[in-house]
Amino acid sequence: MKLYDQYLRGEVYGYIEEIFSEEHGWEEADSVWGYYTETVDPLMELADEAFGKGKHTDKLEMLKIV
Repeated sequence: MKLYDQYLRGEVYGYIEEIFSEEHGWEEADSVWGYYTETVDPLMELADEAFGKGKHTDKLEMLKIV
């Protein structure tokens, strides 16, 4: 029931991985959708899934493009 409730509420998440090239700028490299989270912090769960548990930071860093 919990999973169905999340579906009905639109609490289904995904992420898009982008790469930067000088020629084309930011381009989508990969995407994954259909994650149902188990905690109240879906962003951290997706980061764990995408980069591996403990291999990311919970603070956003600004990218400096020269």
